[in-house]
Amino acid sequence: MTESYIISTYRVPESVKVYVLDNLLHSYNQDTKELFAHILFGTSYYIGRDRHSLEVDEEIGWVPVSYNLMKKKWKKPEELQWGLLLEDGLLELKVIHETEDGKKITYSRDYGKSREFRVPLDVVDQILDKYPKETSEFVDCQYYNLVDGKKKNQFTRHKLSNKTGHPIPELIQSSIKAIKRCVVNDKAVMAYLKDKEFEAEFSGKDIERRRYINDKNCYDSIRGTGIKLLEGGLIEYYPSYDVQDSGRLNEQRGGFQSCSRQMKQVAFSDIPNLKNYDLKSSQVWGLIQWFEAANLDTSWLRFYLSRDKQEYANAVGISKDRWKQCFMALIMGGHLPKKVTNKTFEDSTLAIINYLNEEADGDTSKALELYEKFVKLVAPLKAVIDQWQDWLINTYVPLSSTYPKGKQYVSNKTGMTFCISDYRTKDGNWKDINQLKRRLSAFYLQGNEAAFIHHLTWVSEQYGYEVMNNQHDGMVVIGEIPEAAVEYARQQSGLKYAELEEKPFLEKKEEKEPTYKFLSLGELLNLMR
Repeated sequence: MTESYIISTYRVPESVKVYVLDNLLHSYNQDTKELFAHILFGTSYYIGRDRHSLEVDEEIGWVPVSYNLMKKKWKKPEELQWGLLLEDGLLELKVIHETEDGKKITYSRDYGKSREFRVPLDVVDQILDKYPKETSEFVDCQYYNLVDGKKKNQFTRHKLSNKTGHPIPELIQSSIKAIKRCVVNDKAVMAYLKDKEFEAEFSGKDIERRRYINDKNCYDSIRGTGIKLLEGGLIEYYPSYDVQDSGRLNEQRGGFQSCSRQMKQVAFSDIPNLKNYDLKSSQVWGLIQWFEAANLDTSWLRFYLSRDKQEYANAVGISKDRWKQCFMALIMGGHLPKKVTNKTFEDSTLAIINYLNEEADGDTSKALELYEKFVKLVAPLKAVIDQWQDWLINTYVPLSSTYPKGKQYVSNKTGMTFCISDYRTKDGNWKDINQLKRRLSAFYLQGNEAAFIHHLTWVSEQYGYEVMNNQHDGMVVIGEIPEAAVEYARQQSGLKYAELEEKPFLEKKEEKEPTYKFLSLGELLNLMR
């Protein structure tokens, strides 16, 4: 299982270090400064993660920091001055429930909920404003670690070992090393950010403010990696990656994986021979392949691939983007509880429940209606997913396990491993079985997809194209990826249905209404039978 931890490095320009450590936090003890740096880092990250799904500022950017985590890091958590940070308006504490007598509940041992903090978005704005304004200033400025206040001019690109100090799989190392640089249209990005700052200030819309904060934070982190100024308003930077448990790559501090599509479109504009490639319906085709391995019915998924996704969204009564969120959560093992009431939507940790509640703008009655339609539409697929997950645990895992040092492990196509023993009691019985099913599903599905992208990246020089940026289920390249390279990646990753397509970063909205009639929920269900 993935363990929570407190960050040890947060590299920032000297101007940011001076403002945060020497101004905002000058009267606080060192442990509290470290806590604040951790929460600031997390708030910035979660703004980027949450901006796609959450509608109001009150729900974004929260960073869970449990008492046990504080105790593990600082030994004496009672000496942390987070209460004073709250009083000074430098931190906020999330209220998960308010009792009838007005008492605010911020954590719950019964429900396994720890305290969640964030740096107020206004303070994040102020800190972002202390970054250098011009890109050229990032080249010569001094850098510091915001966690300990020490100078840190040297930028460390990749960590090629895991948390235990062991090297990550050779395939992933080779893929990371193959991405040597990324060319960006800096002139266009700076103009874009200036426009977005104006919109965020004067539009009054939360979404514009969040997009600007996230995009500015992503680009500041990109420019802080060590950059080279090129002619024509272009720059060259050096992407840095961490590895997820499934073998996927995360660009450190978000970068071009976490920025908005609008900024991505601008950043990669007017760069000769640059292309954006995506795996077409990769998760669905990957699940079809796994269903086939388990001799399970694939008809629902194949029919789904033949239809317009707007049709499914209309049948439920939600937007197309919201449908995609719910559907992807489902095939990654998202839980669909059988007993759901209005109260379920008031405080839930389940992704699909929360997505539909957001779609309903917090109207729990409407959210319940949407949920019932969604469950009815996907019920045949959910039944097969349940069968597949049982097959994984009862058939596939026992046949593919290894037992180093007495612990049971499985691996995916990237070479990453997953510890099955973490989900067994001392007596050998299963524990947290639903969590195991969800995580194992993502481990295998994302592992196949990541392996395909890694192999395609590894052989890029051999086939005459240059990978600029990893995009999880795609890549930004200079040059053209030939079919021979795609076929090689199919064979090596085992993703036999993989299709690569060139796509714009930002899909154009259809100006015309579709010429065919979308089906109702009942009609769609009848057609699927």
